[in-house]
Amino acid sequence: MSIQNTPGPWEYAVSGTAYSITADSDPVYIAIVEIPDRPSKIATAEANARLISAAPDLLEAAIELRSAFLDGCGDATKGPKRARLVKAGAALELAIVKAKGGAA
Repeated sequence: MSIQNTPGPWEYAVSGTAYSITADSDPVYIAIVEIPDRPSKIATAEANARLISAAPDLLEAAIELRSAFLDGCGDATKGPKRARLVKAGAALELAIVKAKGGAA
C-alpha cells in the first residue's frame, strides 16, 4: 500500500477566521480549522491545526520507528519490557495502517 496523501511539509497559518493547513508542494487547502468565537477554545483550535500540519512528519517517523523495531530493536529485551515494546509496536502498526487509509 503506497501513501496517497499530499507530501509534507504541511504548514498552518491564520487565514481570516480559520487556521488553514497547506502544503508547499501543492498550494491547495489540506484542512481548515475554524477559530472559535470563544477565547477559551482558541488554544484548542490552534493545537488541532498544529497536529494536522504535523501529520506527514508523524507518519514518516512512525514508519521509520516501525522499521527499526522490526530490524531487531524489539528483540533486545525480555520480560515486561519486551511485552511493552510488542504492545507499542502493535499500536504503531495500527496507526500507520489507519494513516495510509487501511482498516485499523
